[in-house]
Amino acid sequence: MSNSPHPRYRSYSIVSPCRNSGCPHNGPDLKIILYIKAKKLRSHAIKHFTDTNEFPAWNKLSNISRQNARQIVTYCDYIKTIGCPYLRTSYDKSDPPCERCTLYKQCSKYANFIEDKYIKIIEAAITQGIVIPRYACYILANNLQYFVVIPNTNVAVKACYDNTRQAYNLTTCYCNSYRPWPDFLNSQKKNIKKQADRTRTVIWCTTEEWQIGAGVPATRPRYKPGSGKRRKFLKNWKS
Repeated sequence: MSNSPHPRYRSYSIVSPCRNSGCPHNGPDLKIILYIKAKKLRSHAIKHFTDTNEFPAWNKLSNISRQNARQIVTYCDYIKTIGCPYLRTSYDKSDPPCERCTLYKQCSKYANFIEDKYIKIIEAAITQGIVIPRYACYILANNLQYFVVIPNTNVAVKACYDNTRQAYNLTTCYCNSYRPWPDFLNSQKKNIKKQADRTRTVIWCTTEEWQIGAGVPATRPRYKPGSGKRRKFLKNWKS
């Protein structure tokens, strides 16, 4: 790491070191940057906080009060008003184009609040997932090293190792609240196995918490995600 660490650099103690040798993070601490690129952070924060049906899952990690939830919805409306190309279209089918958006500086006044709440969710998810512990380390065929951590709710945090910075770079933190927990966990295991290089071992910490070897029944989602659901939850929201 450089003498001037990234403002979103974090270090988490691995309370239960991997039982297998060769773990990519290589050491007692998980060093991670919560999105190296600020515009990447904004894109993910806007994407994952526009459908407020996801808030109950986020709320299990870091309390999103009714007031904060309303503020997020209000700020999203402001960003839409100034011309956000993501919020003005069918935003459930694509990613916010923040990296090339000419309105980036203009929307910062409203987006910074949303980013701050999203960062708190990420920090809570990583902390809980490490304590459980439920994380996995694996390497792709192109030698990219990945770290995935799952807390006790339908949230997944994924990061890729950056050799230059000697720390992981967060690539996404998302939730899938419409799927029952066993189905969500099963889908995450399948994704990891599919992405990992088949000639290398996926390191599961721990196999018990990942339910490796245990049958996890597939279940049907309660509803299909999509647009048009952003405000319904506010009627019955409990802070």
